Amino acid sequence: DKYIEFYKVRSEDEVQLAFKRRKKRAQKKLKKLSENTETQNQEQQEITKELEPLDEFLFSSFLAAPGPLLSFSFSPIISSDELLLSLSNNVLELYKIKKSETEQLSSIELPGHRSDIRFLTFNSNDELLLTLSSESIKIWNVASGNCIRTIGSGYGLCGFFVPGDQHVIVGTKSGHIEIYDLKAAKQLEAIEAHQSEIWEMAVLPDKNGFLTGSADKNLSIWNFELLIDPETKIKRLSTTKSKSLSMKEDILSCNISKDGKFIAIALIDSTVQIFFTDTLKLYISLYGHKLPVTCTDLSDDGALIITGSADKNVKIWGMDFGDCHRSLFAHDQPVVRVKFVPETHYFFSSGRDNLIKYWDADKFQLILVLRGHHGPVWGLSVSSDGLLVASCSADRSIRLWERTEDQVFLEEEREKELEIAWESNLADDKNAPKEIEFKESAPATRKTLETIKSGEKLAETIALVVAENLKQIEYKKFLQLAAAGTEIAPPAKNVELLGRSPSDHLLHVIKSIRSVDLEESLLLLNFNEATCLLEYIDEWVNRSRELELCCRILFFIIRTHQAQISVSKSLMHVLTTLRTNLRNSLNDARDKIGFNVAGMNYLRRDLEVNKMAVFFSKESGDLKKKKKK
Repeated sequence: DKYIEFYKVRSEDEVQLAFKRRKKRAQKKLKKLSENTETQNQEQQEITKELEPLDEFLFSSFLAAPGPLLSFSFSPIISSDELLLSLSNNVLELYKIKKSETEQLSSIELPGHRSDIRFLTFNSNDELLLTLSSESIKIWNVASGNCIRTIGSGYGLCGFFVPGDQHVIVGTKSGHIEIYDLKAAKQLEAIEAHQSEIWEMAVLPDKNGFLTGSADKNLSIWNFELLIDPETKIKRLSTTKSKSLSMKEDILSCNISKDGKFIAIALIDSTVQIFFTDTLKLYISLYGHKLPVTCTDLSDDGALIITGSADKNVKIWGMDFGDCHRSLFAHDQPVVRVKFVPETHYFFSSGRDNLIKYWDADKFQLILVLRGHHGPVWGLSVSSDGLLVASCSADRSIRLWERTEDQVFLEEEREKELEIAWESNLADDKNAPKEIEFKESAPATRKTLETIKSGEKLAETIALVVAENLKQIEYKKFLQLAAAGTEIAPPAKNVELLGRSPSDHLLHVIKSIRSVDLEESLLLLNFNEATCLLEYIDEWVNRSRELELCCRILFFIIRTHQAQISVSKSLMHVLTTLRTNLRNSLNDARDKIGFNVAGMNYLRRDLEVNKMAVFFSKESGDLKKKKKK
């Protein structure tokens, strides 16, 4: 909506007067409809209603903004009568409010873009930054953050600084190559290079040309040349096509290795094809992504290539044999850009989940997560020394990230990510609509990072114990099948058990969980893990080990998985045996406790009798001494 309406607040006398006028009009209307008694009753009810908003507010005027409104704010100074508008095209406008009309005082339009920023890149010495959007290109000073050039252009999707940093070449959505002179701040030439979007441009290593990849299924290699302008008779920059390669599918990304030997082309059919630059013959094809590959990049040493896809994964490939070293689930939304840090195997990735992530391609580890954007991160560029990273987003902001000397500890970063994830889940749970129906009371527990770690450790221990027991069962079978006199070495003891038996190790892990976290940790176990735990509880009960803890775990599992346990025939034998053993153990424990309590009472009474005897003997001795005196 582009309109803001202004209303005047009436005084109490004016409100009563407006209410009376509305009542009179309603009565006149009632007389005209007096023939219909039902309508008369309805109108009578309407007349007797209380005050309405129209009685208290009077329409004064309206303001028509030049574009869709995002927000507005009145001046905190009451006497100023000024209104600030924020428009959808990233413009701020200030208006003076008058009784009958409004007057525009000022407008802030520069230096930012008016639409999504789709691409950005550094120049050769990292002092300038080029950004592209649907209506213009802008040149920024990296040190000061000021916009030093704004030139109207087509819908730019990719671009680069021409060697020498005096010109800029932009690939547009319409398939044109546009050449701009930065000093004159004007367009020199627009070449109709492709029939569809130009998604990627890359400068050749020899700096004499560049290549373009388009959705019209063509890859073109262009050379720089100087032409004489017919109007000014002065030489200017231009370009001519030298080679072309036709593909079977749309090209979404293309890159060239630093040594100029290979060209990597990402296609919409989810594959990446690598060609020799000199002959344009196929070298190798990379298969593995489930959705189209949206971005690629090659390391400076030519050993690795990384690919990002709409399937939210980033894959790391070897250039020698085309083998996939690792597939990483990188983002919660499609991956948009991937960029290697120069002279290293570290790389950055950005996606539509508003995040930028920093990775180690050798150890396949996530190092850092950079948060700050409020929309999909369309563009990503790394400086030549790797100390600066620039990013642009659909939120129309440009962010510069600077490398610091602070050390990063991966375990701390992982814990931070887990805490952020669980806090967001808790926030979603709070915002979820509450059910009206009444529920039974439940324990006041809460998922925390500690309960998650305890639950995961318990699940891992159950899997370890089950595997160890299977080894023992197989060993016993071999002994039965082996001939008499043959010796079979027992399976090696697992170091993770710390010298304990599997059953004792599992009990030790359960006892190490805090009492307040035990039930939340048990909730993280699936049904199969919970039923495995029942078998070990039967063993512990039979040995009278930690009966109170066993009963607590047993009753919680039965209460939680009651529906599945009640229909499971395989658990009938376990539960029957467990019931018998549990009753016997509890009876034994009750007898022991009763015997011990009786013994303690006997000792207490014996001590009391002895104390009394000593007391009386002492008193009688004192009396005898007094009598002798």
